[in-house]
Amino acid sequence: EEQVRQDSKIQQEGADELKRLIEKERNAAKMQQEDFQKQLKILQEKLLAGGDNGGASLEVEAKRKLGEARKRALEEKRQKQELARKQAKLQEEKVFLEDKYASIQEEIQGKTKKLKKLRTMYKLAKEEMKAQKQEIKDLQDEFENEREGYLSNIRDIYREMTLQKQILQQLMPANL
Repeated sequence: EEQVRQDSKIQQEGADELKRLIEKERNAAKMQQEDFQKQLKILQEKLLAGGDNGGASLEVEAKRKLGEARKRALEEKRQKQELARKQAKLQEEKVFLEDKYASIQEEIQGKTKKLKKLRTMYKLAKEEMKAQKQEIKDLQDEFENEREGYLSNIRDIYREMTLQKQILQQLMPANL
C-alpha cells in the first residue's frame, strides 16, 4: 500500500507539472497570437500610408518580421514537442507501475491492457515522427525557395547596377 501511495503521489506531481506546462504554453501561444495581430495591423497601416515610397523598406521589414514569427513558431513547436515527450514519459511510467494481481487471469488481463496501451503509444509516436519528417522537408523546401528568391534579387540588382554604370560612363566625360 505504501508503494501504491508513493506511485500515486508521483503520478499526481507529474500531472500537476504537466498542467502547469500546458497552461504556460497556452499563455505563450495567446501572447504570440496577440503580437502577430499587432504586427499585422502595423504592417497594414504602413502599407496603406506608405504607398510605393517605402515599398522596399516595408518588404525588408515584413521579411524580417516574418522570419521572427517563424522563429517564434519553431520555438513554440519545440516546447510543445518537449511537453508531449514529458507527457508520454509520464504515461509510460504509469503503464509500467508495479501492479499486484490476485490471480493469473487478472495478470493476463492487466498485461494485455498494458500491451494495447503500448501499441497505441507506438502508433502515435510513429505518426508524430512522420509528421516531423514532413515538416523538416517543408522547411527545407521553403528555405530553398527563399534562397532562390534572394539569388534572383542579387542578380537583378547586379544587372541594374551594371546598367547604371554604363549610363554613367556614357554621360560622364572621359577626361574627368
